[in-house]
This record gives sequence, structure tokens and C-alpha cells, in this order.
Amino acid sequence: MRILEIVPRLHCGGAERFVVDLANEMIQTGEHEVTLLCVNRILPGDFLARQLDPAVKLIDLGMPETMTGAILAMLPVWNVIFRECPDVVHTHLGGIQLAAFPELFHRPRADYFYTVHNDAFVDAGNRLWLKKLLFRAGVRPVTISPESERSFVAAYGFHAPVIENGCGAKVPTAAELAAVAAEVRSWRSTPTSRLLLNIARFSPQKNQIAQARAAAAVAAAGADFDLVFMGNDDDEEIRSAILSLNCPRLHIAGLRSNPLAYLAQADFLSLFSEMEGLPITLLESFALGIPACVTPVGGMKDLVHDGINGLVSADTSEDSIRATLERALVLDAAERARLGEGARAAFAPYSMKRCAERYLQLFEQAGKTGE
Repeated sequence: MRILEIVPRLHCGGAERFVVDLANEMIQTGEHEVTLLCVNRILPGDFLARQLDPAVKLIDLGMPETMTGAILAMLPVWNVIFRECPDVVHTHLGGIQLAAFPELFHRPRADYFYTVHNDAFVDAGNRLWLKKLLFRAGVRPVTISPESERSFVAAYGFHAPVIENGCGAKVPTAAELAAVAAEVRSWRSTPTSRLLLNIARFSPQKNQIAQARAAAAVAAAGADFDLVFMGNDDDEEIRSAILSLNCPRLHIAGLRSNPLAYLAQADFLSLFSEMEGLPITLLESFALGIPACVTPVGGMKDLVHDGINGLVSADTSEDSIRATLERALVLDAAERARLGEGARAAFAPYSMKRCAERYLQLFEQAGKTGE
């Protein structure tokens, strides 16, 4: 098959990470041609573009990341689809809207798919009407967890296949671990400090302000830990709110191109989001055997089982986050190791190889149906 993956941008992000890993896995089968179309301009710091397998054809339209840029991109996207003549067009995030013309008119003829990377209502935003129209026109939706599929049914009134996100995480090498070990040590306020890592862009959806406030309260009570926020920190409101707490146990690390090397040396992943799809970061932590402290939202509540492979808060409130942090910090090394082994065992169904195989099966079935 000739497969065209369309994503608006290749900045850091779970969905973008997923698209790159999926394209890499599909091309490694040696049976398919895979092209990745990035609509917005690829910036020098967009390290995901550099992690794409050289055998995957990368097309950068170089459009500005603005509303005007999105409108202007629709015709070039259509032209790329005509030129590449794919059998499958697989869109992500805003890619479904940018490919609206060929999806609506089925010119050129191809099988069109869209992966819903979040709660269906959050994913749709104020464009629920447009996505309903595109699904009626024949775009095939895919959801990423049972919870994602439940929200999809509520939003659109019909079922969509579930293909759980896959993860291409590789255990960091000794050299990769050594390269960041000094920085990891610098974040630990004491030799015995537990290190919690929040790997996510600054966003209200990720609930970092409530998490920081809860952590500051736990630190004020004398707990020995440090919480590091790692990811795009461009949101000045969230950044300022964290800094205003004046808590020496909170650290803003910013973006890193190799987060797994840091995560592998942490005690917990700390992901207390307001809403989620099925976070790639969570799958990466499980692949490394690092337990997670999470909120019961999105696919996280399908994957994380309290006391078995991680800890789950009662809800997304600051009080519940604080209680969960307190529970995590009293666990001894044996209990943390047990949760880590549970996390590693839970990862088995979420390899990128298995995920790619399921997508390819779906694409092939659609092609046979359309013959």
C-alpha cells in the first residue's frame, strides 16, 4: 500500500510522537510506501522530524501556524494527495480539516482515516459539525482506548474501532543515561529524594498548576521529593503560577529531545491531567518499568490500576492529587519495584509493532471493501 500520514506539525507532543513512530514501524515492514506530510513549517527545534526513518518520505509544506495558514494549506494538501496517489490517507489532529476537500469529494480516490487522539468532544472543539460531515462523507474514525470510544459514541452516535496507541520506546543506553545523570542528580534536593517527572507541554488540560500546588503543600509538610516539569513551557500563565509558589522542590526543565533518558532515572511519572486520550508518555513509562501517578481520565483509567501498576487519584482536584502524592512518597523501595514490574507487564499489548499491524489490517480491510 501507499500510505500518506498527515499531521499539522511536528513539534513535541504525544500525537506527533505517535505519528512518527507509526510511520517508522510501517516502513520497516518493507511492504509499504509511507509518506508523512507535515503542514506547518518544521522548525529547527522539531527533533521529531530528525527521528523519522530515512525511508519515510517527508513533505514539509512550510505553512505558518495561523488560521490564515490553515486556510491557505487546504489546496496544497489536496495537491499533495493528487500527486502522491496514496491508497490510504491517515490524518491526525487538525489534519482531518486540512484534507477536507479530498475527503468530501473523494478526489483522488483513496481510503480516508482519522485517529481521534483525545476525548471526542475535546478533539472536536467547535468543529463537531464539520467532523460529523466528514464522517458521513466516508472518513473512517479510529479511537485509541475504550474510554475514547465511549466519548466518540456520545459525540457522534455510532461506534468506531479501537486501536490502542502503541509506543516505540527503546530502553536508553548506558551512554544516554550517563549523559543526563548529572542533571538528574542536580534536581534531587537530597541524596534520598524521590524524583517525580511530569512530561507534558504546559497546558490547562495537563493540570500542572493544581499539581504544583499540591506538591508544594506536600513539600511544606516535610516530604523528601522533587517534581520536575519537562516539556514545552511556553504557557506563561502556568509557568508564572508554578514559579510564584517559591517551592525549591519544583523544577521547570523545559523541552528535552531525549526524555526517556530522564524518565528511566525517575521514581514515578506524575501525570495528573484534567483530560487525556492515551498518553504516549504513560506507555513509555510502562515500557521502562516506571510506575505512574495519574488521574482517572481518558485511557489512563483503562490502563493504570491503583496499587497494581501505579497510583490513581480519586479525581483531578488539588486535594486528591496531594493525597496521591502522599501515598506515593511513603512507599518503600520494594513497593515501588513491585509497581514498576506491574507497569512493565502492562505494557505488552501496547508495542508500536502490534499497533502498526492493527492499523495495516484496518487499511487493508478498507481497501478490500472498496474494491
